Amino acid sequence: MKICRNRMSTMLPLFRAQRRNYSFWGKLPWKSHATPSPPTNPVNPAVMDKAARIRAKRNHDLTNVYHVREEKQPKKDLSIFHFEYGYSSYSHHSRGKRIPMISSLSDLSDGGNLAALLPKRRPPGSPINTLSIRSGDDAMLVSPTLLGLADGVSSWSDLEEGEDADAGLWARAMLETTSRFVIQHQNSVWPHDINEREIEQILDDSFFHSTDLMDLDNCHGSSTFIMALLSYSGKLNVVSIGDSKIFVFRDGKIVFKNEEQMTSPLCPVQIGTNDLRHLPSAKCWYKTFELQQDDLIVMCSDGVTDNLWEKELEQLVAQKYFKEGQNVRQLANSILKESREVAFDNFAITPYVEKINDVSSNKGAKDNFIMGGKVDDISVCVARVVNK
Repeated sequence: MKICRNRMSTMLPLFRAQRRNYSFWGKLPWKSHATPSPPTNPVNPAVMDKAARIRAKRNHDLTNVYHVREEKQPKKDLSIFHFEYGYSSYSHHSRGKRIPMISSLSDLSDGGNLAALLPKRRPPGSPINTLSIRSGDDAMLVSPTLLGLADGVSSWSDLEEGEDADAGLWARAMLETTSRFVIQHQNSVWPHDINEREIEQILDDSFFHSTDLMDLDNCHGSSTFIMALLSYSGKLNVVSIGDSKIFVFRDGKIVFKNEEQMTSPLCPVQIGTNDLRHLPSAKCWYKTFELQQDDLIVMCSDGVTDNLWEKELEQLVAQKYFKEGQNVRQLANSILKESREVAFDNFAITPYVEKINDVSSNKGAKDNFIMGGKVDDISVCVARVVNK
């Protein structure tokens, strides 16, 4: 991917001023909001006049209200569905580490100050089996109610000497911060579903927080972003920026997919430290979809969609999952294997090389026809919608 770079030194004052003026900043989950203390030591109503007795009764009622609020009743899980998921990843931009790093949200082992500043605790109500996977410059997050993927821009590694960048760390910070804020807000509005405006506000706050952390560590990075949240009512809330994809399969056919956001035929829209003027909410694509039991969700980076045509992916899922009966983890491995084989095939005709040939043809270079796959980090998550 290509970087559209602005100087951090000129953009940070504008960014910080924008953050101070942002209306939702005061409602962040980590901000504490004091609750008035209940009245104490009420006077005996028998020795009061009528007005005093009324005030005492009102204070007594308020005291009871505060006690009711302080009693934390356990919330019933009203969700209709949850995800049964599997994932697979291949690391190409690995900086010498070929094995993907998999950890829970309470175990961050990246180096530098940024990892130390990321939240270490899951918010109350967050599934305990939430996993964060980093593979090269890709990052994934999987849980029974939320799926996320951020494809880090690998060309940040071409920075000049003395500049520090880690697109994979940015991708992971953005995913994990957003997931925490989403879960915290979803718990606060229970039993109502989260809406588009709230998701966009959370996305902007996660961007502010992640950019501040990267700035403290003097580190740069950017990525695409896609997240799918399962609401209480069984709807799938999808927000995406860039060219990472999500597909929903029903009876072997694609019934829902997101749209790509591109700045040019070969450059997807991205979020990161290189663009502080535009908030993610101004770039993102958002839509909801009504799920049914046994729907199949495939979320993947462009390492899959740059090498496999949509029809090929549909045929692969229909054959491996709906006919041969593979489970979600086996299907994720099958998609990864097929994508990697095409990526290393020098004679394949792929969606990525077709884009390059179209660009060359539009510029008059009709004889420069190329073939072959695109070698890149590959991340894929497969989830089955299960009725609770």
